[in-house]
Formats: sequence, C-alpha cells, structure tokens
Amino acid sequence: MIASRRCLFGLLACVASLSPALALAQTGGAPAEIVARNCVLDLTTGKATRITGLTGYVVRANRIGDGVFNVGNLTIDLATKTRIRIDKGNVMLEDFAGKATWSRSLQEVGLTDHLTTRRLTRDRAVLVSRTKMIALDRKTGKVAWQHKKLPAQTLTIHRDLVVMTTTVGEDFVMRAIALHNGAKAGLTKLQGKAVRVAVGDHGIAVASKNHVEVFDRFGPKLWTLEHGVDELAAHPDGWLMRRKLEVTLLDRSGKETWQSKLREPKFLDSHIMLATSTGDVVITTHHFMSDSGVFCQALDGKRGEELWACQVPGLGVPHSKYFHHAYARDRADVIDIVSQGSAGAFVVTLDAGSGEEQSRHPVK
Repeated sequence: MIASRRCLFGLLACVASLSPALALAQTGGAPAEIVARNCVLDLTTGKATRITGLTGYVVRANRIGDGVFNVGNLTIDLATKTRIRIDKGNVMLEDFAGKATWSRSLQEVGLTDHLTTRRLTRDRAVLVSRTKMIALDRKTGKVAWQHKKLPAQTLTIHRDLVVMTTTVGEDFVMRAIALHNGAKAGLTKLQGKAVRVAVGDHGIAVASKNHVEVFDRFGPKLWTLEHGVDELAAHPDGWLMRRKLEVTLLDRSGKETWQSKLREPKFLDSHIMLATSTGDVVITTHHFMSDSGVFCQALDGKRGEELWACQVPGLGVPHSKYFHHAYARDRADVIDIVSQGSAGAFVVTLDAGSGEEQSRHPVK
C-alpha cells in the first residue's frame, strides 16, 4: 500500500510561465484553424487543406488542447504548423508537407513496446508505452528525460506539470512530473481507478467510478465526492461536473455554487461539456450513429442559467451504416462546432454570447 504524501507536488511549486502553445489551450486564444477529418480548415477563408498522412477523425479523447490534436499516427500542432508522426518504428517532427526537422527510431530512444499515449508541447514530445515514459526535446529529438516502469493509464499536461495516473500493485495512484526535467514527486493513493482527470491552476480533480477526489495542486487532498461523474472539467471558480443531464459547479472547497438541468433533445445520446475561457459552459449533444447535426446549449458560468440553445443542422443524408463524431472549441468570442460524419464534415462558428450562426464551412 502506498500512503499519500502532503508534499505530492511540493517540488513542482515553482511552475514556469505559460508557453505560447499551451496558452492557446488555456485562454481560448486558439488559432483560426481547426482539424476536421483529414483536413485543416482555415476559418477565416473557409479553405480546407488536406494534410498528407492525416487519416481518421478527431474525437474527444484525441483533443489535447485547442490547436493540438492526436489523429491516427499524427499529433498536429496548428500554432507551429508542425506534427509528430509515428511510422515504421520511427518518430519524427515534420512540417505539414512532410519535411522532417528530425527523425529518431523508437528503438534508439528506448521505446521497444507498444505506444499508448503521446503529447506535444512547445518544448517536449512526450511518448508513453506500456512500460516507459519518455520526453524528447522538441528542437532536436534527443531524449530530455525518461522514466522506466512508469506506464500511464491517463496523462494530462497543464502548463509545465504532467499529471499521470496508473496502477502500482493493487493500488491506483497519481503522480506529478515536471515537464521540463522529469522531476518526480511522491505517489498519492486514489480510491479507485481514474477514468477522468481535470487539472487547473487551483488543483487536480480525479474521477473514478464511484468517487471524485480533489487535490491542491501542490499538496494534500482537499475533499472527496462519494459518487462518480460522466464528465469533469476545471473552471476558474472551481470544478464543473456532469451526471447525465445535471451540470453542477462546485467551488474550490467543494460547496455547490449552482446546478442546472440540461435539455434532453430526442434521439441524441452523446454529450460533451466544454468549459470556456470566460467561465461559461457549452454542452453539445449529437447521435454517434446518425447525421443528427449538433444540439448546443450554453450556461452562464456564474449562475448556471441558460444563455442560449440552438440546433446546428446536419448534412441531410440517410442514416443507414452511419457514424458521427462531433466536438466544440471556444475561440475568443465564438464557439466552433465541428461535425464529422460518414458523408462528410463541416464546421459552424457560433457567437459565444447569443448562439447565432456566424459561418458554416463544409470540409470535403
């Protein structure tokens, strides 16, 4: 058994200033481009550029942050127009045309088993296999740091802090690691296997099947909820949690600030909750097996009251043998809604204050 330590993140207390690439994800200052299916769409001109080797769809689990996406064997960084590609036993940093800055064999950097997770930041490319975690210097491709026997079941990077959860023996644990040099803090024991992790400037929240545990960013556990949640997100005033159709904002001490019941659109079954950079909440709902379009509902982040709701129409195609992935992103004063389906993809931009449609771009 592994005991919790008050000094969990003590050696990481001096977090470096926010990097430009990560600032896009933290502040809603996302680039005016977005990934949809196998293209990068310029939302200013409506021009879609097909990216060589880009296959697959962006789903919620593949969104690292606004401007950085995992799709297939690529990790794409829109801010720098670069990508990490894994191919034929090699890892390489390239521009969108496929011109490599550097290339390393996975065996050369010490990754000899199956990769499970990858993340790309301004300075590091973090690769995780079943047995090891390695961070490569983004400029040179050389190993900056590595940890053996440290597989990650979940991996979240917030500013210069890497938060991972894993299993040690029979215990479910969380560990924090400094992104720049790989310095580790002690393990802290969790009450269950982590299924969702949210990290903010004010702490770390870890949800398991039957609990939500919230920790101070640099130390002890603050409080625990005795139930699981369907979604979890950091909010400037605390923590957002969704259980079925109920969204709750808890303040930093765990006290309920507000609770709001969502609308229930018919025949839609996939909810995604987005905490915007202004503190408001946008929930998108779609059907993952039909051309359903996307239903959007926005809540006031201070009171939980509905600000607006709208239905974004689909493509109008038959529903047989169909699949559909959708996600949302906030960008300054707008919300981008991305719909990717068997018959095609499109991006709709909504005014964040009113929900009014500003543009709709097909991706062919």
